[in-house]
Order: sequence, then C-alpha cells, then structure tokens
Amino acid sequence: MKKVCARSISVLLTAVMLLSLLPAFALAAETYEVGVSVTLNGERTSAYIATWSFSGEGVIDTAGGGAKIAAGGDFVFYALPLQEYIGKIEVESLAIGGRKNGSDVSHGLINGSQGCISVGQFDSKAVTITVALTTVNGYNKIDFGRSWGGSIVSVDVNGGSDFRVAKKGDMVSVGLKPNSGHSSSFVFAEGNGETVRAKRNAQGNDLFSFFMPDHDVTVRALFLRNSVGESEGYALSFAYNRGASIIRDINHRTRAMEGDTVVVLAAGSTGWTYDGVSITDASGAAVPVSAARNGLFAGTTEIEFRMPASDVTVSPRFKVDTGSGFRRVDCVVSGGGTAALKSFYDFDEGRDGTVTNAVMPEQGYRLIVTPDEGYEPVIRSYGNADWKKVTYNENLSQEIVFKMWDEDVSIEVEFVPITGHAFKMDLGQTGGTAMMLVFNEDNMVVSAIGDPTNRVYRMNINAGHKVIIYLQPESGYFIETTIDYASGESVTYNGISEYSFEMPAEAVDVNVRFFLPSRAPKIRIDTLPNAYAGHDYEALLDADNGVSSWEIVGGELPPGLSLNASTGRITGKTAFGEVGRYTFTVAARNSR
Repeated sequence: MKKVCARSISVLLTAVMLLSLLPAFALAAETYEVGVSVTLNGERTSAYIATWSFSGEGVIDTAGGGAKIAAGGDFVFYALPLQEYIGKIEVESLAIGGRKNGSDVSHGLINGSQGCISVGQFDSKAVTITVALTTVNGYNKIDFGRSWGGSIVSVDVNGGSDFRVAKKGDMVSVGLKPNSGHSSSFVFAEGNGETVRAKRNAQGNDLFSFFMPDHDVTVRALFLRNSVGESEGYALSFAYNRGASIIRDINHRTRAMEGDTVVVLAAGSTGWTYDGVSITDASGAAVPVSAARNGLFAGTTEIEFRMPASDVTVSPRFKVDTGSGFRRVDCVVSGGGTAALKSFYDFDEGRDGTVTNAVMPEQGYRLIVTPDEGYEPVIRSYGNADWKKVTYNENLSQEIVFKMWDEDVSIEVEFVPITGHAFKMDLGQTGGTAMMLVFNEDNMVVSAIGDPTNRVYRMNINAGHKVIIYLQPESGYFIETTIDYASGESVTYNGISEYSFEMPAEAVDVNVRFFLPSRAPKIRIDTLPNAYAGHDYEALLDADNGVSSWEIVGGELPPGLSLNASTGRITGKTAFGEVGRYTFTVAARNSR
C-alpha cells in the first residue's frame, strides 16, 4: 500500500479532525509503541506540537507524546513548532527506527517549518520517531541549567513571553526565586565556550538581565546561603600559592553546609594570572569543580563547587601573566643561604628550591643573595639578563641588579662552604670609602663589600680567589695601604686607589689610612701697629693653613704685652720709660 506525505497546513487540520472522528476500538492482542524524541539544536525540547492520524485498527493511546497502536494499522505523524516559535524554529529532519524488513515508510518536510512521517504496518514492538528542530532567521536557543538553593521562575525576551529562543542583542530577563536562607547571587548564560554574566536589575534583587549572544545559551542561576553558624557545617580553608593576592569565599564565609554552592574569589598579584585550582576534602580526596570563570572585577576568577560533608581546602594556582607582557624569572637556590627576587610589583624569597618573579621587559629587578655563616654564594648562571653589582652589609648580603629582557630568565645560585682563610680590612676613622669584590676561579663574584657606613670588614676567603679593592678618598685626602700576611710579610702601597691580589693560604689584614698631606703654616704679616707707653694695646697675628699654636722663639715683646698661644692675639698695657723698637721671632704650628 502506497503512503503519501501531507503537503499543506489544511491537510494537517484535516488530519487532526479525522483523529477525533476515528471510532474507538477495543484493545487488540497485538500492539506496538511509537515513541517520539524531539530536539532543538541538539537538546531535548517541548517547543513543538505532535499530531497523529491513523488507519486500520487505529490509535489506542497518545499520552506522553508517543502512541500505542494496534498491529495491522498504520499512521501519519506531524510535528510543528508551537505558535510563538513559528518563524524562529523549523523542522530540520525526521527519522524512524525499529521497523523490520518489508515495512513501508516515507517522510518529508512541509515548507521546512513542519514535518510529517507516514508509516506502514509494523511488526516491531517498539518504534521511535526522531525529530530534529533547528533555530532559523538569526534566532538561538535558550536552555536552563540546574541550580541549587533556588529556581528560575521566568525568562522573558524583550519584555515578551518568548522564553526559549532569542536573537543576538535581544534583552533576556531572568526571574529567580531563592530558597529560604539563600540569596540570588549570579545568573550566567553559558555556551560556545563563552560565559555571559547577567546584571542585577534595579527593579529587584531577584531579577537579572543580559544581552543575547550570537549562539545558543544555557541559563544557570547561582544561589548562596546567607550565613552559617560557627558550629554548623564544615570549614573552608584557603591555601596561598606563589602569585596569589586574594583567596576568599565570595560571601566572606569560613564555613558552609553540605550541598551548598560555594564560590571562591581568587586573584593573582600584579603580573600573575589564574592557572587552575585544587580542592580537597579532609581525607585528601578531590572535590569536583563545577565552574571556574572570570570574576566580576578585572583579574579575578570565581571558582564554584558544591560543599561535601567534610572540611575542604581550596588551593588556586597562578602563573606569570605573559598575555599582559610580563616575563618570568626563576632562580634555583641550593646550599647554605637564601635568595630573593624583588621587582617593582613582586617579592619572593626562599632556600633549597625555586623563587620566581614576574617582571615587565626593560624594568629592573634585584637578586638578593644572603649566605649563612661559613658559606659563600656561587652564581652558576645569570640566564640571559643584563646585570651589575651593588653590595652592602658586613654579613655579605649582596644585590645583583638586572634589566629584564623580553623573554624568560633562569638564574642558578649555590651557596657553598667557605674553606678559606681570615680576611680583615680596616678603613680607619674617616677620609674615604672602599669597595671590594672577590672572584672565584670561574670569574664569578662570590663576595662583595661597599657599605660606606662600615669601617671594618671581616670574612673568610678561599685560597686562590681574586681580591680587587677600590679606594675612594675624600677631596684632598691621600691613601696609604698596608697588607700584612700571617707569615710576617708586609706590603705598603702609597697613593694607589685600585689594586688586586690572589688570596693566599693564610690570613690577611689590610689597613687603609686616608690622610691629608703635611703643609706648614705661612705667616702673612711682618710688622705690627705702633704701641704707646702707658696705653692698652691689641694686635692679631695671621697665617694660612690652619694654625693650632703660636710661640715666640726669639727676641721679646715690649714690657706689659703677652701672646695668646692658641689665638695668636697680642694684648696688654705698655709700661712708661720703655720706649724703643722691639723685634721678636714667632713660630706658627699646625697639626698636619
């Protein structure tokens, strides 16, 4: 028997009317079931109308969307969108499964918006009709995801009642109803690898809206419990890994009830970005992460999970944010000492491991190495960075200042035991400063000093290391340096501001004397004002180069006058009857 597929809307209406006119048949001994599965853009949907027409023994039951039909009969099945979806979704394809060989089946589409499938007699006990609907004319589908702590009660598009499909740019409004003790916190539209965050409307706390993107979305609401008592629920703990800045529950909670939705806000320090999370319960078992998405504020991540019946620890990981232009500096540290990386934004310090920093190209950063007592730093590699030395502190802590390249950098620092000999450098009280560098056999700087506030330095230096001393006298000062060896040998350098030597296998003392050169005073007068008998007299001797004392070494002053040895001032009252010329010799002395 040839079956014909309907070709117009009028046929569809006739089929529905015929259905109401079919006589009621008694339940036949042999029946088969016809199931119907309808999807919209690949997801099950109810946005359609299914109608049937039957012949032969006829229909027995059409409850639940399918049909139960007596054997020997056949039927025509129609599927078309609901009225409000016409022009927005269409039937894309129809298929039937479960028929046996010899069965007669035909199917087709009517104008693309509705479909019919005509089936002959069936021997099979179970038949399934599959209808695929698709959005058209720029419309995309809106589905609903599962939410805990409340429910989605309404979804409107542009203020209307179209709640299953929308075009790009349409305003989609979502109404929520939180359970008791919960609050409506977030609404997300997720799809095509993108998450759109809905904004809370001014009309109410439970109403959110977003603009429809150009793809299908699943709308999901997030409800959070308002508070948990100190003895209720389970504890939330947060582990701060390298690069972390903020890690906390978004509602500032420290506990949550079993089954609660928990959202943890995580943010990296400047130059760091989120790189995954580990959530574990009290036994160490992993807790599944429901979602990890960009937070409301730039640079933040929201980590979502359901609280198990256990305390949990949330441990987000972070990595250097190379997407924002930052580059990574790693320093592998080993042996007896600590190393720190310090930049404008960041600081990390450690020992026996790797310290890391995030630095922008062309910016400066510092490597600070501090050996334990009895150790010295050996820098195995500077990576590929420009650097210079800056040193201070008697404890041998030293800084290496770098200029960051536009690529990652790796540095290795090993602190090795000092097996050398005592070294001492004494700079005296004043007059200048010194800087010293000690190089190992690989020409790497292992020790350095240069703090202008220190006058005495002590350290151990391995035999064979090269010692370079730089002396900087103050203006007008001269230098005299004496190097004394434990063996009794002594070497003196005069006027040399830079010299080097190889550390011997014995103790060494370096004594530096900064001094001003000796300059005798020069008296600038050879006559004094006349004196009158019986009158007071005062005169001042004058000389350059800083006189510290005056002395009459020949001749004498007129009777009644005297010389102040400290000031060079001659004062007194001359005597009567001692008139004449008096000549004397005076000596001026200074301390230089």
